[in-house]
Amino acid sequence: MQIPTVLETERGLPTKMSEDCLSLNIWAPELSENLAEALPVIVWIHGGSFVNGSGAIPWYDGSSLAARGDVVVVTINYRLGVFGYLSLAEFDDQYDRSGNLGLLDQVAALSWIQENVAAFGGDPNRVCAVGESAGAMSIGTLLSTRAAEGLFQRAILQSGTPVAQAAERAERTTKDLFAALDIDRDDTGLACLKALAAEDILNAAAQMAIRRMTAGDGDADAFPWSPVIDGVVVEGDPMESGTNSRVPVLIGTTRDEMRIMRVLFPERPPLDLPQLEDQVGALCGPLRDDILHAYAARNPSATPDDLWDAIASDRVFGLPTADFIDQRVKNEAPTWTYLFNWTSAARGGIYGSAHTVEIPFVFDTFDAPGVADFLGRPRSATEGLAARVQQAWVSFARDGFPSADGLPEWPPCGSSTRPTMVFDVECVLNETPDGRIRALWTRCM
Repeated sequence: MQIPTVLETERGLPTKMSEDCLSLNIWAPELSENLAEALPVIVWIHGGSFVNGSGAIPWYDGSSLAARGDVVVVTINYRLGVFGYLSLAEFDDQYDRSGNLGLLDQVAALSWIQENVAAFGGDPNRVCAVGESAGAMSIGTLLSTRAAEGLFQRAILQSGTPVAQAAERAERTTKDLFAALDIDRDDTGLACLKALAAEDILNAAAQMAIRRMTAGDGDADAFPWSPVIDGVVVEGDPMESGTNSRVPVLIGTTRDEMRIMRVLFPERPPLDLPQLEDQVGALCGPLRDDILHAYAARNPSATPDDLWDAIASDRVFGLPTADFIDQRVKNEAPTWTYLFNWTSAARGGIYGSAHTVEIPFVFDTFDAPGVADFLGRPRSATEGLAARVQQAWVSFARDGFPSADGLPEWPPCGSSTRPTMVFDVECVLNETPDGRIRALWTRCM
């Protein structure tokens, strides 16, 4: 159950929705009866800000990836939004896990895979959880969740780091939902909530989120529906505790993550310089001019919109990724990192290397709905990079470290090094990613 955005609509989100949604999809290569060894398993956890998406979106079709002949691919569904993350813990101890039902759905799917994937030729001891955006955030959070211990042995986080909100914030969201539904926040109100149609609850939750985002009360950048630090499922801040040194992690971002907002809000008027200065000032205070100069020096021809997208991309995705890597390295947890630099040519290049641009390369789904309009290049311009990305992801699932024909040697991150694989038409290893901008951000935070 969800209210899809333009992204899901353009990408072929299945139109049939139901509360009976806990299904998964499996693609396996044709296997001979004399298979030498079980195959690694890639489990895809979709994104969508914890409120949208489906494991059945055509962009995530596992046919091509499985057809490589050396991996089993699984995509899963989990409850979203109010149905996955409404905390009712204040009412009764029986609801002490209610704020993390979506996360527990992922645990249930991973448990099912452990028990059943061998029947499809998969190795339950080589399960790699792969997710993008909210899916990556979920996996990062699962790394510190005892209920998920041992259910996956590698993890790939595409554009996302661990996320969990404080119980107090979740309780405030519950209060806002009950107010939006005009029911009392007591046992009678809980009974009324249970009696409502799913569509009524979904619409009230959507209106509540819109009001919160437009209220200017500091919550506009928060996920109103997301995992909760409940002391039961998520026991503490997963960004601090989610390193799990036993699970190798490959994590990275796209270069222009926040340009996705140009897809979501195509009518957004262009920024002018005073507006840019105001927005950066709100983030960085007295270091506003230093930040602006640093980003302008990196891209001298950038418009105010380009600069804001780059700054927001680092603030929302790049910096948390760097912090997560630091935490893992400190705990001697094997970690590799990448930057997806391939640039879309669609609409005159307006999207750049936006959030989600790497997904068709992982799945080789360039013929899926919306892909051509988003990438803007003929299939021949993508095939070489797609082969390298797929091979790197599969090798990580199989061996616990990434490698592929045509890629330079790719060492893990160290205490003073961040070797970053830059995926583009030509792939290179950047041994010394620009640290000056991150140092400025450290002073801002």
